[in-house]
Amino acid sequence: MFGTLIADNEGVYDPRLYNDRLLLGLKGTMSEAELHLLRQRLDAGRMNQVKRGAYQQHLPAGFRRLVDGTEETDRGQGLGRYREACRRGRRACFSRFVTPETLVEANEAE
Repeated sequence: MFGTLIADNEGVYDPRLYNDRLLLGLKGTMSEAELHLLRQRLDAGRMNQVKRGAYQQHLPAGFRRLVDGTEETDRGQGLGRYREACRRGRRACFSRFVTPETLVEANEAE
């Protein structure tokens, strides 16, 4: 190290000193724990929305949600090549894998 100091709202710390390193390590650990708790609370809030039936995921590009909650393709925005290619890819995937036979198999598995 070259005498670099680290400062925040509570003080100035010298990483060469044992006590300052210890304090900086503790602050880092507390910050990590706080981020973990925030993530837990966000996930719990999302699960509560799911239980209530109020959760709505973001729609992929090329789709939009109407006021009544239904989804439709977004044709009024001049979608361009990328979105059209994505749409063709989704259609090709579903046409290949979602056939009447697979739907019957899925219903029989239940």
